[in-house]
Amino acid sequence: MKEELERLSLLVGKEDLSLLSSKHVAIVGLGGVGGYVVDALSRAGINRFTLVDFDVFEKSNINRQLLSSLDVIGRKKTDVASAWVKRINGNADVIVRDTFLSEENIKEMIDRPDLIVDAIDSVKSKVALIKYALENDIPVVSSMGAANKLDLTRITFADISETYGCPLARAVRTILKNDGICSGVPVVFSPERIKVENGMLGTLSTSVAAFGIYLSHLAISVLLGKDGMTGGKIKTRKKDKEKNA
Repeated sequence: MKEELERLSLLVGKEDLSLLSSKHVAIVGLGGVGGYVVDALSRAGINRFTLVDFDVFEKSNINRQLLSSLDVIGRKKTDVASAWVKRINGNADVIVRDTFLSEENIKEMIDRPDLIVDAIDSVKSKVALIKYALENDIPVVSSMGAANKLDLTRITFADISETYGCPLARAVRTILKNDGICSGVPVVFSPERIKVENGMLGTLSTSVAAFGIYLSHLAISVLLGKDGMTGGKIKTRKKDKEKNA
């Protein structure tokens, strides 16, 4: 066992630590929420990643995105995220996809990981990714809107069917329902009502970080099949439990 993971092993045990190290996780969207997921899952012993994003870092990202800083402005988010993982786990296998994910290229971009983490802003791409995951029996966890949120105590775990008060969740839920998907998507969301000024959404570093950490925790709970990590709010599918047994 690596010395870096000793404290994690004390908490979850060697068996679960070995389970985490065997998993392949695809993280789609490497901005505010996704950047924190990259960091947290790298520190949780995940050894194989597929990182997907088409964007480059801009100065406007610095107020909320963990992977952004003045020295990476103009660089591809996938390149920066890959290097970040390697600084934490030099033996990690990292696949980068510097492409905008769409319904047409999803299979090519991520194929069949053990878990998909959705940190996408685009409703169309988010829905396409979730549908692909469900249709191919790939566990998926998703972040709803983190912008314009100030009250961290409102952030929680839920199935997509149980979300409320979040415009992004409502849009995703409605489209999925129209396609016959009413539940089965574990998400992180906040029902805190947001105010939009001149069509712009504001962001706070602590709120975005909290969403990223909640999403990372949800991802780990699904990988380990431990419902108790989310207070029982997210039920791991039976087939996933059997797979992890």
